[in-house]
Amino acid sequence: MKRKTIMALVVTIGFILSFVNFSYGGAEKIEAKGTVAKVEGQTVILKDDKGEKIIIKLEDIQGIKVGDKAEIKDGIFSILDKATGKIKDTRKLKIDRPI
Repeated sequence: MKRKTIMALVVTIGFILSFVNFSYGGAEKIEAKGTVAKVEGQTVILKDDKGEKIIIKLEDIQGIKVGDKAEIKDGIFSILDKATGKIKDTRKLKIDRPI
């Protein structure tokens, strides 16, 4: 009886640890810099300097338009001033990972 109980406990702990590991691995944050290619609903498509598209969701997209220079860092979407390259507006990402 003890052997079955110990085996069940080991299997349960292994299952729980594998679940925690997968959920943690999916929480990595992204960093990118590029130009806003499309704005639709709460979704913004950012095209980086390499030509890759990054689809992100924001809590608030008001005032963001196609052609804006933008940066994603530490879970924050920042709109950059075209002349100076400095941050002029920030928004919080709705989720930490791109879609």
